[in-house]
Amino acid sequence: MSAENFFDNLKNDLSFSGNREKEATCLKRYNKRGDGRLDQDEFHEMCLDLFVDDGKSFPLTETESRRIFEQLDDNQDNYIDRDEFHILWRYWLPMILQPKAALIAVDVQNDFIDGSLAVAQAEEIVPVINRILDDEGMFEQVIYTYDWHPENHVSFHNNVCLRNIHHTSKVQQKDACVFDTVVFDGHVPMEQTLWPAHCVQHSHGAKLHADLKITKDHVDIYKGVCDHVDSYSAFFDNQRLSQTELAVALCDRRITDVYVCGLAYDVCVRHTAIDAASLGFRPFVIEDACRGLTTESCDKARREMEEAGCIMVSSTQVKSMAEANTRVPKMALQAAENVALARRKAKVKLASMNSDHGDKPLTNGFVVENSSSLDM
Repeated sequence: MSAENFFDNLKNDLSFSGNREKEATCLKRYNKRGDGRLDQDEFHEMCLDLFVDDGKSFPLTETESRRIFEQLDDNQDNYIDRDEFHILWRYWLPMILQPKAALIAVDVQNDFIDGSLAVAQAEEIVPVINRILDDEGMFEQVIYTYDWHPENHVSFHNNVCLRNIHHTSKVQQKDACVFDTVVFDGHVPMEQTLWPAHCVQHSHGAKLHADLKITKDHVDIYKGVCDHVDSYSAFFDNQRLSQTELAVALCDRRITDVYVCGLAYDVCVRHTAIDAASLGFRPFVIEDACRGLTTESCDKARREMEEAGCIMVSSTQVKSMAEANTRVPKMALQAAENVALARRKAKVKLASMNSDHGDKPLTNGFVVENSSSLDM
């Protein structure tokens, strides 16, 4: 990393992405060959300045920088040309240097702490979450999610007799115990773990823990509200038949990064974080602000979340990452994949519009500049 970190100087400039003079300065700075485009080696040098760990150089392999490069090299000619660099500058860099973060506190409810479905040592996460929330300025939005089940909910063991069991189920009604998995009959057979009755709507068990800090202007998200389908994720029910308002709430605040914590690590935190990644948000899982059911299922959940693009962090790292003082390659790769996806969608949209208007092109500039699909 050079003595003067070019990108730290940009971090506090809210208008840098629209400054073509600074864009040209950046390209010239790293384009050592002087041909107006970056090859992979030059891009790697730029990334060495860009990625830092709380102000210190971040170890970066050429493989890591190459994976990002390949997403930003739209025409796959092994160079980031001027047009591609403009998209990099306009859309990719702001997600890295000026992220907009939200905290999602998942199901920090009485029944999961000391109630009917208590998770071991769950109460220990409450002061950790509270310390994170002491600096509210880190987050554009704070969200609290609730399991919010009707009394006849499909996941409750005592309701197993209310529904028919599919013939493929290894466990039948008369033998079903708490924590068993059954397959319920229906248009599409549905696998379901049977839990003790928990978080019944308006009950004490469904309330957030009394010691949990509640911020001003927060958003509450209720899941599992339908009797016939469970909802582990704060975004979708388990069958993806419906979704909550969470994605809309995040998009309304132009959130790029979500910090996920709560209960249980290997169930609702896992599903929420993985769905966040699938929707294009960059998920960070605050591990010391979570507790899970078993060591084995938590290990499995961690592997699945990492494979989906989630970043595992501790509560002490959140501030540095949320304020972009720590910038890691995995965050940048997710951002580059989002840019590449948006560009592909923009091209499809433009092709469709052009086909509707004959052969006359609708733009004489770069397609993304005229497409709202990359307005991140």
